[in-house]
Amino acid sequence: KIYELVNGFTGNDKKVADTTEVKTIAGSSSVKGNDPDQENLFKSPSSRPASHQLAVVMFTDIMGYTAMMQQDETFALNKLNRFRNQLRARVGEFRGEIIQYYGDGCLIIFTGSVDAVNCARILQQDFREAPQVPVRIGIHLGDILVNDGNIFGDCVNITSRIESIGVPGSVLLSDAIKKQIQNKQGYELTSLGHFEFKNVAEPMEIFAL
Repeated sequence: KIYELVNGFTGNDKKVADTTEVKTIAGSSSVKGNDPDQENLFKSPSSRPASHQLAVVMFTDIMGYTAMMQQDETFALNKLNRFRNQLRARVGEFRGEIIQYYGDGCLIIFTGSVDAVNCARILQQDFREAPQVPVRIGIHLGDILVNDGNIFGDCVNITSRIESIGVPGSVLLSDAIKKQIQNKQGYELTSLGHFEFKNVAEPMEIFAL
């Protein structure tokens, strides 16, 4: 089961997740990495007035993509194309918006938790079919700052950290998302316990779909 594979953790003890470093930009944070597209990570397809809004944020990426590229570039690029094509095909069905592709990953926002979780579930079903793509997905709900087509905020960082502890095929959710869907039918969630994320004050309980 997916939740039994997440970094080898299965209990309810507190865990420490050593994840992506972040940097602060004008009081808000964004992902820091070596990908040349990182500086454009949070650019939206369309420019918007500066505003705060509540959003469901999804991070998804291909696990082990760098190793794939080193071993077989054509194979890796085929995986990446399938990954992006499926996202383009599915996200709109669930009223989501692709904010930015970055290397082997993607940042997406939704207005509702149910739509985001349903989209994630369908995507993983798609990626389990041949040719398989080893994708991991993280979802969190929180306030974001939308400014000139960019999005900023702790919610964005926390989502990337949740996603980073996953394994291929996983859909990991924050407690905020769990509370939004727990009374809906058709969702079986398993707690992975509480995790300490860098620059997050309190441990967060993470759930696997």
